[in-house]
Amino acid sequence: MNSPARTVLLSLLLALALPAQAADAPESRFYAEFVANAYAGSDAYSSQEAYLDFALNDHISLWANPYREPGYASTTFGLAWTAGPWTFALGAGRNRYEGERANILAPWLSYASDDVELVLTAERYDNGEPAFWQGYAQRRVGRHFIGAYGETDVGIGPAATFVVNDHVRVRLAVPVAGRGDAKALVTVIVVP
Repeated sequence: MNSPARTVLLSLLLALALPAQAADAPESRFYAEFVANAYAGSDAYSSQEAYLDFALNDHISLWANPYREPGYASTTFGLAWTAGPWTFALGAGRNRYEGERANILAPWLSYASDDVELVLTAERYDNGEPAFWQGYAQRRVGRHFIGAYGETDVGIGPAATFVVNDHVRVRLAVPVAGRGDAKALVTVIVVP
């Protein structure tokens, strides 16, 4: 089994083993999300990342986003401001790509309601490397979501996100306006 498939399978098995959360448990000020991506294509690879958020109050939170893929790693920290369903964040960090380092400026915007989710992130580097963007827009259909996903080196295309349980989502995306050799992307999202 290749590395991307193994990463997705292990993430899914871990998530399915998580116990269900009690409905009357108090809401935590801490949020964690773990993501495993498997890119299918002639240059198949996988990536892993986490999004960690600590709410200082109802509107301001601190966040961190470590990320890793073969030959590349980054960590970004920042502040986020939430007003109703909208969140705007700005972060800064550092990456390492094939031994070279660069500073990162990372703004992002999100909207989340019961029926609609929208996320747009970007990274700008100080070493002349092209900026990176990633995002999705999706609408709930029953308990699952349909919409579109895109990212810099993959392209844009339709996506379906399947809600496995309260802790696990699996997104399948297929770039139809491709910018790389990726034929499909499988993402496992785990929220402990």
